[in-house]
Amino acid sequence: MNSTRRSESSERPARDPGVASVQETVAHVMEWIVRIGVGVMVILFFVYAFGLVETETPPDEVAGQWTIGTHQSTDGGDHAPWAWAVSLADSLNLSLWALVFFPLATIALLVVTSIRFAREGHAAYAILVACQIVILVVAALGLISAR
Repeated sequence: MNSTRRSESSERPARDPGVASVQETVAHVMEWIVRIGVGVMVILFFVYAFGLVETETPPDEVAGQWTIGTHQSTDGGDHAPWAWAVSLADSLNLSLWALVFFPLATIALLVVTSIRFAREGHAAYAILVACQIVILVVAALGLISAR
């Protein structure tokens, strides 16, 4: 009788096919996001490292920038937190765009995931994913406004 209980308790409950479908789709999309993102990062790093595009900070001077404070790096000017994003002529900024790709792609994927869970009637999952979106957006806003 004891062995029967163990086998019954070790069995996993059946997975909801709707949830499994969403999870598999998210996994496949995230796999492609990572592949594309890593490829873009590698390409843009080489663009920067080999000087294929002009830059305000040459690669050999980047290490010297690590020791200065934020107030020094902005030269006392009134720079918007995302000012670098509009200056794509600088290859260092191209590298930063690659780093922005991952969180933006993740947030977009989570939005689609939440909508899909909601459409399939899985409100609890949709709410959990929506909470993740809020947390990521709040964290990003905190980083943007930090100086």
